[in-house]
Amino acid sequence: MQRNWKSRVPVLTISLVVVLALTACSKNNETMVSPDSKPSVGTVSNSKLVTIHMVMPGDQSSRMKAFLETEFAQKMKKELNLAFDITYTPWAQYYDKLNLMFASGEDLDLFWAIPSNFAQYVNKKNIMAVDKLLEENGPNILKYFPQENFDAVKLNGKMYALPVAKAPSAAKFHSLLVREDLLKEAGMAAIKSVQDISDFAAKVKAKHPEITPIFEVDPLSPYYRAFSPANVSLTPIGNAAYYYVNEDEKDGNVYSLFENVDLVKKISDMRADWRSKGYIKDNQLTNFGNALSEFNSGNYAMTSGAAGDRAVNFIGPLTKNVPTGELNEYLLNPEKPKYTQMVVTDMFYVAAQSKHADRAVQFLNWVFENQDNYDFMINGVKDKDYKNVGDKIEKLTTDELWPAWMLYNKKYAKFSTLIPDKTANSYKNWDVGTKLSKTAGFVFDNANVKLEETKVNQIIVEKINPILWGFLDFEGNFPAARKALKDAGIDKIRMEYEGQLKSYLSKK
Repeated sequence: MQRNWKSRVPVLTISLVVVLALTACSKNNETMVSPDSKPSVGTVSNSKLVTIHMVMPGDQSSRMKAFLETEFAQKMKKELNLAFDITYTPWAQYYDKLNLMFASGEDLDLFWAIPSNFAQYVNKKNIMAVDKLLEENGPNILKYFPQENFDAVKLNGKMYALPVAKAPSAAKFHSLLVREDLLKEAGMAAIKSVQDISDFAAKVKAKHPEITPIFEVDPLSPYYRAFSPANVSLTPIGNAAYYYVNEDEKDGNVYSLFENVDLVKKISDMRADWRSKGYIKDNQLTNFGNALSEFNSGNYAMTSGAAGDRAVNFIGPLTKNVPTGELNEYLLNPEKPKYTQMVVTDMFYVAAQSKHADRAVQFLNWVFENQDNYDFMINGVKDKDYKNVGDKIEKLTTDELWPAWMLYNKKYAKFSTLIPDKTANSYKNWDVGTKLSKTAGFVFDNANVKLEETKVNQIIVEKINPILWGFLDFEGNFPAARKALKDAGIDKIRMEYEGQLKSYLSKK
């Protein structure tokens, strides 16, 4: 399964059930979490058998279906006395599916979603606070994830998410995922600029007319680096790529992309040029939500990256269709500083309507209990789905099971033998030498601008995205679209971001 982010959006996602035991103690007026202050979670195999309800984005592989029905079901029944009801939903419909489940009260215990949805789910009361669940369960989560993960999922003093992934995250979603095999074939060593992208696309199209060179999920984030001045670092705020900060400024000023007319024009003109040359399909605008899942078909050469994550996690699905395929991720203007914003790269949420929240949390705690459990979740059955080769994993099936990115933990994670050393080393060293963004750990609360956000988002879909993707010319359409955004309240949203960020920074 591939995650589709904004996907930033970006492989497949899985909602796992977990028991997390989190204990707090006070030290120097800070809340500290200690796995030793409460007894460890004991066996729950004698607990009543219950069914954990989950929804997952993407398409279920045939092996995953069989795995869930056999080995996984047997192990969960034996060790946790749990059964699972898991519904798969296409990436493009995933968040709509969640919203329908929230509204109807349909059975739902645990689900994955992007970190940027955090405050929205809290304000809409779609999720429950997990402080007590964490206090009573999950010592393995606390043991193998840093305190900053737990601090990052607090709003109004309460925890509302299970932050069980700590992958490389510098310049998350600002990179580009590239078919390394095609790049080598083109005689190129790296993608460092927009001109490099155009040159690569031209060579791919000439040699492989059946391949569409570019199919992206995110129209914006990678190009802040490309089109801002060489000595200026502009960072979009999390997944809210329409608002950004200047890392070189000392204060917490927040800017709107749509006031940076030059940047919007450069992105629009770039894409219009790509479209005119056939580097982008005409369905890019309407189908970008499926760009990540379709990328692994082998019919595309470049899409949106995720701090090296997609290069290591997409290789299995890609090589199922392109046995000689290779992947790597590149940042435009790589000499610019890399800033870390996302303390937590993936979150699980306990749905407000959950009937078995504690049992759901127990499952995830089990995953991180030891290497065997972790390998079983991510890789399947040893000597059937995978085998150990030194410190790597050789996949014996090309079907994806539970995706590794959503549970990434450096203590347990292993690289596939399919991943070239260049890609593996890039991922391992992705965060080396990075700087902490002024927005790191910042969580935006949209409670005061929910109405304006709804209006603005609708205008972005209808009027702005066609411009950014190069389907409507900039000069003839942007002025009216910009006025519509202002009328809808985008300035109020920007000021709300700025006020909250400045307040956040003043308390650090």
